[in-house]
Order: sequence, then C-alpha cells, then structure tokens
Amino acid sequence: MAAKKPTIERIHEKLLELLNSEDYKSSERVIDEFLQRYPDDWKKLIACYGDSLDTPGEGARRPYYSAQCYISDRLCDLKKIGKITLLHTEKFNRRRWPYSKKMGTWKIANDHSLEKKINVCVRLPESVFVKVSEISKERHQSISALVNEMLLEMITSRVE
Repeated sequence: MAAKKPTIERIHEKLLELLNSEDYKSSERVIDEFLQRYPDDWKKLIACYGDSLDTPGEGARRPYYSAQCYISDRLCDLKKIGKITLLHTEKFNRRRWPYSKKMGTWKIANDHSLEKKINVCVRLPESVFVKVSEISKERHQSISALVNEMLLEMITSRVE
C-alpha cells in the first residue's frame, strides 16, 4: 500500500503570501521563506519527499522529486490559474535544484482575482509580435502577460 501524501492546508494561499506584485522572487527564495515561515509544513514535506540536497534513494528522498519540487509544482499550479506570473527559468542555482526544471522567478499577477478566466487565442502579425516582445523585455514581463494586459485595456475601454 502506497504511503499517504502529506496534506499541506492552504498551500496556495501560503505561497501567495510569500510573493508580491512589485518584484519577482526566485523559487529558491520562496522555498527558503516557506521553510522559515511554515516549519511544521516543511517537516511534513521533508518526511514524505526528502530534501533536494539529500542523495536520491536515501531516506525519503526520491529520484527526480523532493520537497522543493513539491513547492515548485504548487507555484506552477498558481501560474496555470493566472494568480502569479513566471519571468524565466534561468539564473538559479542548478547545483542546488538539479532535478527541477520548474524553478524560476515569480511574482503575483496584476489581476489575481478569483473571477473565472476564459482562454482566447490571438494571432499577431510578426512585426507586432516583435514589438510586443521588445516591450515585454523592457518591463520584465512575459509576452503572454503583456498581451493579456494590452487586450484587457483595449476591450474594457471600448466596452465602457
């Protein structure tokens, strides 16, 4: 019989408390702050999944998964529902987090309301895409977040 996975109550809310909408914060910092602010929850995760610094196969440590990966997966959940944005998955200590490609730099999305979102596909001319790409780099914002913001502004101004 498989071991029961730990249930961390309000994990998504706890992670949101560690982020803000002004600055991007690395996954490494989010994990370290989670460890400090919620030590009991962290102990549950370590007991189930082990620490990424441990050798895979020893104790609770699994190959390709650890407590840090669990936190990264929850950050990805928040990104999927539009509550946070991911800037990139570069410039993090790959020696510390060798098994996770989900480690990145995060911040709370500008509009993280609980209102249901509808996905829309937009086709842009290449010249417009290049311009949007340049603006997104200047603002340190993902292209999709910038396009969403621009479309929302345009649509709401016409609806009002």
